[in-house]
Amino acid sequence: MTAKHENILDTFTSQEVEALTTSQDYIESQIKQELINELKKLDIGANEAKILIFLMSNGSTTASDISRHTGIQRTDTYHYLSSLLAKGVVLSSFSKPQKYYALSFDEVIDCLVQSKYDTLKTVLNAKKRCQEKLDKIIKVTKPTRQENSYQVLNEESLYSRIKSMLGEVSTKVTVYLSQKMLVKFYHAEIADMLIALSKRGVNVRIRTESKKTVEGYEGLDNEAFSFNVFSPLPVNFIIFDDNRMIIISEEDKEGIHDLTGFYTNKSALISTFDYLFGRMT
Repeated sequence: MTAKHENILDTFTSQEVEALTTSQDYIESQIKQELINELKKLDIGANEAKILIFLMSNGSTTASDISRHTGIQRTDTYHYLSSLLAKGVVLSSFSKPQKYYALSFDEVIDCLVQSKYDTLKTVLNAKKRCQEKLDKIIKVTKPTRQENSYQVLNEESLYSRIKSMLGEVSTKVTVYLSQKMLVKFYHAEIADMLIALSKRGVNVRIRTESKKTVEGYEGLDNEAFSFNVFSPLPVNFIIFDDNRMIIISEEDKEGIHDLTGFYTNKSALISTFDYLFGRMT
């Protein structure tokens, strides 16, 4: 801290300095937690993420320093560093004591995304071969999709499941979205899929709360969209071909917007939501 800053702090009471420090610590902890959450999406463990962020923030340092500042046991620190070295996001020196340093955040993300892409590509290429092997040992007939089945979807799998099901639609899609979800669908390119389906002749019916939500979003003035719903529902839903549905629940938890999906093919429930949709206009 510079002398100038020290002189400024001299003008505050001890209670004010403590409050200021506590506030700054809180902000830093929130930032670190957000970064950890992003890294965990790319198969980086919580402690690995802590070490990465520490190295990004403090530059090259020893395993002992990393252990002391992160609160991770020293033996565990070496284990996590070995894992990060293998993933190519941390490098080490040949000096004694050995020092470690991390790539920049951009480089880390690029490296992890590429690694995940390569892994997924390998699995995708092996899909047909694995299915053929499974067919040789399978002992039951291929199960049909049973009526009244359901599945809970987290946010990560929700969008991919919706896109997959939209790709299977043949005649009709019925959608109700809140203002927030419509914007999320736009950025996730799901709105583009709905518009494309409408242009292909699929009967796409979409309702949302207010036209103000989509002002400035190209393509959302499509005639499939109907705005200014008089009786909005507390949940979002999509009905695919009148025989499958995903209900989407939105919840704000301590400033974090959480999404949960509920898939079902229960005909009575689908008919109920379709009826409610019709009553909105």
